[in-house]
Amino acid sequence: MPRFRAKARAVDLLGKGQIADLPTAISELWKNGYDAYGDNLASYLYLPASTGGSYPIFIISDDGKGMSKDEIMNKWFVLGTDSKSRNELEETSEETLYKLPRIKMGEKGIGRLAVAYLGPQMLMLTKKRKNYLEAVFFDWRILENFNLFLEDINIPNLTVTPDSSIEEIFQDLKGEFLKNFADSTDIDNDPWRDQLELKARIIDECRELALPPLVINEQIYDLQKDPLHANATRFIIFNPDDQIIELQHFTKNYDTEAKDESNNNHTFSALNALFNLFTTEDPEHKTSFNVVNENGPYDLLKAKKFFVPEDFNLCDHLIDGEFDEFGNFSGLVRVYRKEISHTFRAVREEKKTNYGPFKIKLGYVAGTRAESLLNDELWRVFGEKLELYGGLYVYRDGFRVLPYGREDNDFLEFEARRGKHAGEYFFAKRRMFGYIDITREQNSKLVDKSSREGFVNNSAYRDFKSNLIFFFKDLANKYFGTKAEYDYKREQQMQIEKLAKAELEERDRDIQARRQFAQRLKEYPSQLNFLEDRFNSLINVLNEKIENAAFVYDEIKAILQEIDQCKIKIQQYRIAAPTRFKPTDLQNRNYVAYNKQYSAIVKIMQDSQKVLDNIQDKLETKELLDEFESKNALYVNTLRNEFSEYAKRLGNILSKFKNDLSKEEEYFVNEFESRYKDILPTEENSESISFSLKILESLFNDTTDQISNRILPYLNHLERLSFDVNEDNLVGYYKLKFDQMKKEWNQAYELAQLGIAVEIIDHQFNVLYSQLSNSIDSLQKNLAPDNESMRKYESLKSTFHHLEDNYRLLQPLYRTTGRVRKNLSGLELYNYTNVFFSDRLKENNISFQISKLALSWTEFSYESIFKPVLINIVNNAIYWLQPVKDRKIMIDLIDDKLVVMNSGVPIADEHLTDIFDLFYSERPKGRGIGLYLAKRSLNGIGFNLYATNEPKFNLLNGACFIIEHQP
Repeated sequence: MPRFRAKARAVDLLGKGQIADLPTAISELWKNGYDAYGDNLASYLYLPASTGGSYPIFIISDDGKGMSKDEIMNKWFVLGTDSKSRNELEETSEETLYKLPRIKMGEKGIGRLAVAYLGPQMLMLTKKRKNYLEAVFFDWRILENFNLFLEDINIPNLTVTPDSSIEEIFQDLKGEFLKNFADSTDIDNDPWRDQLELKARIIDECRELALPPLVINEQIYDLQKDPLHANATRFIIFNPDDQIIELQHFTKNYDTEAKDESNNNHTFSALNALFNLFTTEDPEHKTSFNVVNENGPYDLLKAKKFFVPEDFNLCDHLIDGEFDEFGNFSGLVRVYRKEISHTFRAVREEKKTNYGPFKIKLGYVAGTRAESLLNDELWRVFGEKLELYGGLYVYRDGFRVLPYGREDNDFLEFEARRGKHAGEYFFAKRRMFGYIDITREQNSKLVDKSSREGFVNNSAYRDFKSNLIFFFKDLANKYFGTKAEYDYKREQQMQIEKLAKAELEERDRDIQARRQFAQRLKEYPSQLNFLEDRFNSLINVLNEKIENAAFVYDEIKAILQEIDQCKIKIQQYRIAAPTRFKPTDLQNRNYVAYNKQYSAIVKIMQDSQKVLDNIQDKLETKELLDEFESKNALYVNTLRNEFSEYAKRLGNILSKFKNDLSKEEEYFVNEFESRYKDILPTEENSESISFSLKILESLFNDTTDQISNRILPYLNHLERLSFDVNEDNLVGYYKLKFDQMKKEWNQAYELAQLGIAVEIIDHQFNVLYSQLSNSIDSLQKNLAPDNESMRKYESLKSTFHHLEDNYRLLQPLYRTTGRVRKNLSGLELYNYTNVFFSDRLKENNISFQISKLALSWTEFSYESIFKPVLINIVNNAIYWLQPVKDRKIMIDLIDDKLVVMNSGVPIADEHLTDIFDLFYSERPKGRGIGLYLAKRSLNGIGFNLYATNEPKFNLLNGACFIIEHQP
């Protein structure tokens, strides 16, 4: 009786031949790992630099339940196993690793063959709990022999016990596999007679394979040595495909062809978010792609951050809702800041769909910065994410369905429609991110196949796709298109564009002002030096002249005039502090240095006045009057010249405005006149003419509105300008306040997050502390005395008690809520701080003292505020005392102010207030939070904290802080 027989090539065609690409192969194997109740699906690319070998090694791994020898033979090697395709859920048991039953992702029983896509030689290691590790070796290239039948191939499988040598096991596996190539005495019937070159290559390469010690230690040892508890499946791929090796460059900037970069992006856009990261940043099931080099492993999937749930709150537009079983949508549509409860009714008979209900959530970011609500940085960050990961993803039971979400997949044909009319259809796949959520139970007719990728093109999929396309067309018509039914988008967009343009213009002004300020700081010092030298030279000449008691006024008149001119020029080189913008730290330092230089020159001019006064005393009345008239003429001419320059600048400005106004007039009038032919009456009757009159009036009203909106704001602004109001100062003031508000808001948000974290950690720490204390106390009962374990226990107990002492010291610092006031003294604060830092003070040879006056200081206030403040100040002092030899910290009471000073590195005058700004720190690893919180905390209870270099208080010439009552 005839029967089917399968050639070996059939496996190659079913496996490697049916896998579309690399990410599909990896995701298929990870899918199998998930079905086996694995939670950590990983891959490792060991580069030769890490192993000391001559070739890389690639490993696909999961921590699923693994397989026994019997399951390898009767399930893994049996193609088309149907155990996964049945929808019956397993019961929670050892077979599910005592986890909740999972809906299986794999169905066809051939996904396991995806491993053939990764590289030619495979060492499969799999271990089930309470079973020994099983090892299988295979070279997939043997399947390329068209003369072999499946039953002709020997696939070696050996058990690895805890006492086995894995290196010997691997050699035995290779030896057993190479028996497939034993020379035949019957050359005509030798299955390799037509492929001798392939045979030789497989044999030679297999013999050279070896397991590096690093791979054994990290990937095999744990499975081999723990038969009772360990479970996992790992595929070790030797000589992996070049695409895999190329992935190591995903995060690096290097010279490669665009094709390589595109392939890498394509791979990682497919591998990322295998589980739905749009709903959580910390999914229960995790994936990683680790590259292991000489410095250790790093996860490429974390290298370029994926979208997070918070991104839906930040994006410009949002669609969030559900389609019911009839194909009707109900949910939220957000157009910029406008939220709309939106419903959509499918164009179909009132009956249930064949594809079932599903959820959808989609974020959208405008294609240009001017159309977006996002700031520059956020828009840039979103742009990078969208370029790599943008698209509409599909998840079945939380597991991604490929290829949806890839850059090359546009199954809803967004780009094709935009190509016809971008304004009308609006949606662009490259500007969206989000997901469709389906389930096997409710959407069973949406069937996906790994071989084809995506859904099978059946009637359910066609209806599903058709309804979604119509849904997005309807959204564009209602809210987003250029002729949208509702003006939510256009109205807000005009406002956004207007604000964006104003912001851009203001930024350009700031850039120009900053550039001028920087240019002056660069050029003025040398010019000021030149004027200083010239002034000193003139004074010296003058001195020489007047040494002669009989000097003549006419001889020094010209010198006096040049001295006055020099003074005027020096005054013109004074640089005022900028008001439109906040200078950089470097500009601040240069500005401070320049002011010192300018002040020094002013001092020289003031000192030289004695010489000039001496001359005036020697002048005759007529000569003195002549000097008065001459100086007055110089000053008047200088003032007139100054106003002449201002008038010239104003003339240029007015000329520019008139020119711009003429251009605006030409544009609007010409635009209005150009519409004349379009609105001429089509017929010479009253109805047609009346209709044209209405259109003409409407067009005129629209044009005047546009002109008014464009021109009047500028004219109104000019009319409001006054010499009595410094616009730059006013703009600078509001900008400064606005920047401070934004900064404080961001800082408050970060502190709120920090506070929440501290609150959680504080609670957990108390619980863990109690548990640890109890565990240490009970540990002693199980230890024999006088042995090494007891000695280690005593060491552990001693260390814990030291921690316990520090914990008790910290207790007053933990909470300020529900705090109670008490009588605080300088002595209590000193003793508390001295005990807290006792070890560090001794180690660093620091003298910590308090004056008699400070000892007597008392306040009825909150210890939970004062003690943290003092701890922070002293902690900073210990750091800044390191560079000096004579290390002192002193608490004193001066003018009823509590003063905490040290002999360390002083605080620069220009930074006396900066150090209290949030996140400002001059310490290399400082966080810049402590002093900010200290000041705010004291302000909240009626006290102030500030730093000073005033000698009256800063007796140790280091950093000096003052605590005083607020006025």
